[in-house]
Amino acid sequence: MAAKNDITGDAIVSKTSEKYRDNYDKIFRKEKDVGLGFNDGFNAPKGFWEHYCEVEDSLMGVEKDFPCNWCGKTEEDFELDKSE
Repeated sequence: MAAKNDITGDAIVSKTSEKYRDNYDKIFRKEKDVGLGFNDGFNAPKGFWEHYCEVEDSLMGVEKDFPCNWCGKTEEDFELDKSE
């Protein structure tokens, strides 16, 4: 049942703008060739490196070229620790 204006009796119809349609597509469109399946404007991860994080007390997977969020160690720090 369509809504109608109580005074004029005209049907109330929502209109969508071009901007609305474009943003809807950006949010709900499925991209199969993007990283983890997200099209959020960020580059897909290059891969991950692992280390045992003493702050988190756990084995952590960290994106390449980024430090651990918990202890701040970088992949280079981890490689140096391994070689000692």
